[in-house]
Amino acid sequence: MSKVLIFEILLILSLCLVSVSAAETDCAFSLPTVKKDVCQNIIQTCSNCTWVNITSIYYPTSNGTILNLNLPMTKYVNTYNYSFCGNTVIGTYLVSTYGNPDGVLDTGNICYEVTPTGDNLSGVQGALYFIPITIFGILLMFFISKLFISSTPGGKVSYILLAYVFALLPLTFSIYQVTKDYLPLFSFLISVLYYFLFILIILTPLVFLVSMGYLIIETVNRLSREKLVKRGYSESEAETKVKRKR
Repeated sequence: MSKVLIFEILLILSLCLVSVSAAETDCAFSLPTVKKDVCQNIIQTCSNCTWVNITSIYYPTSNGTILNLNLPMTKYVNTYNYSFCGNTVIGTYLVSTYGNPDGVLDTGNICYEVTPTGDNLSGVQGALYFIPITIFGILLMFFISKLFISSTPGGKVSYILLAYVFALLPLTFSIYQVTKDYLPLFSFLISVLYYFLFILIILTPLVFLVSMGYLIIETVNRLSREKLVKRGYSESEAETKVKRKR
């Protein structure tokens, strides 16, 4: 289980690094993050332009989808605006514009993020996603440390079940949810987390039964040792006889 904990910690750190690198695109400037299925006001400022068009919008699908528009933006003084309502996919959108500053044709790129909440991982709402991850991670480390310290079978079984049900499962689910919501292009990582979580859920009854079986066997062996000690055997002799019966 300690190896799983190391894997979870490394995955959390990689999510932070990937979320930063994923947002780095070739853009003149970025618009505020917008919530999925909500319209985005695409704004381009150009004081020396007489017109600005939107030529295309890049969708953040797995293979990359380009929507060719070539539509004029609405002018208001020095600001050009276009309301785009096709934000159905989570990820980074790249908007290509085309204008005539000082009579010279020029292009530009505008970027913005689409997320489930309208915020990103660097924002307040996105940061809240890491609170349960941190809590469950601390709980997992705490239960594992207690597991190694405990000397009784009952204590070991209790900490195994607590670590599995109340730390490992929710921690994996939280990481999977963050990855699915904020890094949709990383389909392989999402699939790995999904199947890992699925396996953990499937194994939950087995982990419980094995833990209970271990507890019952150790309890029976302890009672057998105590019975032999009462009959005059030493602790080592009683331990040897119990092992032979196994």
